[in-house]
Amino acid sequence: MRIAALYDIHGNVSALEAVLREISADQVDALVIGGDVVWGPHPRAATERLTELDLPVTFIRGNADREVSEEAVSDGPGESAESDVFSQVTDWCRHQLSERQRNWVRSQSLTATFEVESLGETLFCHGSPRSDEEILTTATPEERFLEALSGVRENTVICGHTHMQFDRTVGGRRLINAGSVGMPYEGRRGAFWALLGPGVNLRRTTYDIEEAAARMRASGCPHVEEIFIDTIVNPPDKDATIRHFEAQATTALLQWETEGNE
Repeated sequence: MRIAALYDIHGNVSALEAVLREISADQVDALVIGGDVVWGPHPRAATERLTELDLPVTFIRGNADREVSEEAVSDGPGESAESDVFSQVTDWCRHQLSERQRNWVRSQSLTATFEVESLGETLFCHGSPRSDEEILTTATPEERFLEALSGVRENTVICGHTHMQFDRTVGGRRLINAGSVGMPYEGRRGAFWALLGPGVNLRRTTYDIEEAAARMRASGCPHVEEIFIDTIVNPPDKDATIRHFEAQATTALLQWETEGNE
């Protein structure tokens, strides 16, 4: 089976449409959407575009999808001045979706397994097989890397969450990050995804960034300029982002160990 893996779309329909046009010429058998579709400027349009495809599509729920699909905590779409920026965007996205769509997002699986040509049985997840929020990068210590994949029978795992492509093998366990279609942290513009089978082809699709930015501004999404537009116009440096994520992961691990010993 030949699979296109699209992760971390984040409501960027311009990037998604560009990738789908490229996929249409690649003769893929199926799509795996690896999570975090609906946290972004066009959550409804991105969802509808993906659910209307002729190809077989498997959806995995990401951490941001989970947040958006939870029950609403306010009557208005992201108007509370007391909530943080993330919460305001989450609340706004929640109100863009119908109850039926939120229920559909909530029902998606956390993992899926497919037989991929030349890769064998391959597991797809968002952050890691054990958590939709786990941070894994090229700099993750080998011990923590192997712990995150422990108990998984598949030797190849496809993930996302950190918005950076990589292909890393430790102790016979291969972890491939497909990258981010809609909010890449690659230090260069484009929509990043993976074509799997035979082998692994980490892809980058170019699209009209200015058109995408204008489309985002018209969406009404709060904080759209600093969160979404700035990211696609000025993509964060990859090495700096890895250092930031690994510091976050270390802090989270220390907190978990402290709480576990109390």
